[in-house]
Amino acid sequence: MTAALAEPTRLDVPSPPVARRRAARRLRAMRARTGLRLVDAAARLDMSTSALHRLETGETLANVHVVRSMMDLYDHYSPNLLDLVRTSRSQGWWRAYGVFDDYIGWETDAAQMCEVATTRIPDLLQVDDYARATGSDGRALSVLKARQSRLTVLRLNVVISEAVITHDVPGVDLRAQIAHLSRQSELSTVAIRVLPAAETARMQPTPLRLLDYPHPDPCVAFVDSALGRTQTDELRDTVAVRRTFESIAAAAMTPRETRDFLSRINR
Repeated sequence: MTAALAEPTRLDVPSPPVARRRAARRLRAMRARTGLRLVDAAARLDMSTSALHRLETGETLANVHVVRSMMDLYDHYSPNLLDLVRTSRSQGWWRAYGVFDDYIGWETDAAQMCEVATTRIPDLLQVDDYARATGSDGRALSVLKARQSRLTVLRLNVVISEAVITHDVPGVDLRAQIAHLSRQSELSTVAIRVLPAAETARMQPTPLRLLDYPHPDPCVAFVDSALGRTQTDELRDTVAVRRTFESIAAAAMTPRETRDFLSRINR
């Protein structure tokens, strides 16, 4: 018997990767308030400068013992920070189902997502047959459906290349997938735009996702390329990704034009 799917993280409990980033930022801020330089704090904590830097950037998972030592050094005790550290080291709900992509944790806590899809229908808008045909089956499909259930609270703003929608995928009823896109486009939380083939050829966009969070968590961007996925929350980078998304969205059909287009090609 298949176990019931775990619930996505509650809004008041951050997912592990988001907790990890929050904890890292808090550690960096605590040290900054003391006026201690990175090299001096590292020496007094009996660790290398690079090791402390990795903790403060979230590259390395902190543990409660090290964080307690930091609190002693910085003369600042925070039970909430210890809770964040514990959460950051926990297993995300998706991992219990054999899915190990921690991107899902970032998505789980997001309030808004902007996406450019140039190779396939966005995950959150796929019908089951399409998801199976593109690699999501069994428990991975159950995780996908849990992610899709957040469309009632997650604001989704996507641009999809025209060829992605009109391209036949073996084993997929394309008419059913297009009809599903039409229905989802009627949701108040979803805006779908189609980028015409000519504009796709001109702009040569790459797949990207930009996730926004409630204050004070900064946004995070994911950009795919032939070399793999790049993740960043550096302000200059996320600003550049947002501008790229906005320029692509401006060249695409409006949501109303997209609904008309989907209806026309699915007659």
